[in-house]
Amino acid sequence: MEQLPAIALRNHFILPNLSTSIVVGRKESISSLNFSALHNSSKLLLIPQIDINDEVITDSAQFHSVGTLCEILDTVKLPDNSIKVHLKGLKVVEVFKIEKKDSLWMSYHLDVNVSVKDNDRAVALNEIIIDSVKKYSAQNKSVPSQFIEQMKLDNNFVANLYKVLAFIPTTADELIALVKISSYEELAMLIIEVLATELEKARIKTDIDKAVKEKIEAIQKKMFLGEQLKEIKKQLGSDE
Repeated sequence: MEQLPAIALRNHFILPNLSTSIVVGRKESISSLNFSALHNSSKLLLIPQIDINDEVITDSAQFHSVGTLCEILDTVKLPDNSIKVHLKGLKVVEVFKIEKKDSLWMSYHLDVNVSVKDNDRAVALNEIIIDSVKKYSAQNKSVPSQFIEQMKLDNNFVANLYKVLAFIPTTADELIALVKISSYEELAMLIIEVLATELEKARIKTDIDKAVKEKIEAIQKKMFLGEQLKEIKKQLGSDE
């Protein structure tokens, strides 16, 4: 069980294998960064807080029970004395205990291991996930074009599940609920279901957009023909 300084996140969850940047401004969070620097460590635990409106964290009960072990890649001090931190998510962990020590929060955590008991089924689900992402990416341009090829090359089913979570539309609370799932099959099926729902939404939107466009074009055509008819009648009237 490893002990690390912790930083509370508001309305955000950092996924493994992805790099991101956060701005740290709260006293305890800056103390956690300073502690890591003082002990020549690049590791931090980033844990979402339960209520995003809490400006001050005074109790360990204000933290969620899962977080992300992260590696600090770079820090930049900003003019307002806050610190921009560039970091990479390493793995999802279960927060076993968290306590206040001096001016920072220290956490004790255990690895969250997503179980893969049936390798053949995992391979099959991995193929379905990749195919679902391919269809989803055709509708949603937020998915990088090289993302699917990278999933195929990595061929790491559990890692691919976490990668997909970065692109599907979820709230922070929904994402936290998903990463708490310890069964790979359950997590995979939920991801497939979300992707299928998003594809259906996109199809319905396309159908609605098409119907609205056709309706507008029909109205415009009718108005145009009406104006043409008026002009013809006007011209015929003037000839008489």
